[in-house]
Amino acid sequence: MDGANLIGFTVVFAVAVALGVVVLAWLVTWPMRDWRGGWLLGGVLLLAAPRLAGILGPLVVLKRLVGQGVLAAWLAEVYLITPYAGLALLIHLQGVDWGVLRTARGLGASRWQALRRVGIPLGLPGIWLAGQLAMGWGLGAFLGPELLGGPQHRTLASDLHHQAFDNSRWPVAAAEGVVLLALASCVLAARPPRIFLGAKA
Repeated sequence: MDGANLIGFTVVFAVAVALGVVVLAWLVTWPMRDWRGGWLLGGVLLLAAPRLAGILGPLVVLKRLVGQGVLAAWLAEVYLITPYAGLALLIHLQGVDWGVLRTARGLGASRWQALRRVGIPLGLPGIWLAGQLAMGWGLGAFLGPELLGGPQHRTLASDLHHQAFDNSRWPVAAAEGVVLLALASCVLAARPPRIFLGAKA
């Protein structure tokens, strides 16, 4: 795989991972937004369960269920990153006064309208943070592509490892590391649009 294709695949893979993580994190944390005390602790433990269960066991099960390829690598990365992004999103959702949803329902909005016009806009800063975290982590995806992807599904991180340790091509590995650092820096330096921060555009 040449450099441009490697970078392109890494970026597309990271975007796909970030989208999968944000959707899954939202689905898991949205019901926990009003939980307090023991319920919240149980929810956090449920969210952290993939990290507490270990890494290799679930990846072996995933390989048996799905096989090898880009889908399996994507599922593995979503599985590995969702607990972190979910916790960041949950912290944001816990800080919002969700009484406005009941107010919207009381003013005649359906459940879907209240979610679309009130719930999601109030959750946008947390969604941005979770997506940014997942995108940064997805750019450095190593375990999923390395263990479940094939040679044609290498990301910059896995190719960097092969160039350095298998081929002893340290200058190529160093160049890939600089590109990876630049991509991750761009993601982490990106500022959310004003609408994500609650200001009118």
